[in-house]
Amino acid sequence: MASRSRASLRPPRAAGAVPLDPAVVTVLRRHKAVQAAEKLAAGPAFEDGGWLVADELGRPLYPDTVSERFDDLVRANKLRRIRLHDTRQTAASLMLASGVRSRSSQTCSAMT
Repeated sequence: MASRSRASLRPPRAAGAVPLDPAVVTVLRRHKAVQAAEKLAAGPAFEDGGWLVADELGRPLYPDTVSERFDDLVRANKLRRIRLHDTRQTAASLMLASGVRSRSSQTCSAMT
C-alpha cells in the first residue's frame, strides 16, 4: 500500500481530503458509474445532491438504514460485532500500523 490516491467523494460543503488506497478508488469509481446509470434511468426524478451513499434516485440514505445494513453484513460474515461509528477509529489504527503518515490517520479518525 505504498501508493495512495486522493479522491473527492463528498458533498461540496464538506472539508478535507482523505487518503485512499488505489483499490478503494477503483471500487468507488465503479460505484460512481453505477450511480451515473441510475441517474440516466431515473431521468428528471433523480435528485443530484452529490452524495456517495444514496438511493437509486440520488437521495441520501437515513443513517439508521446504513447502520442496519452494516450490522447485517457483519452478522452475515460472522465478524466480531463493531458499531459502524467505531470503524473510523479502527481505520485510523490500521493506517498507523501499516505506516501511513500520522496526519492522514488523524484526518481519518477526526471525521464525523
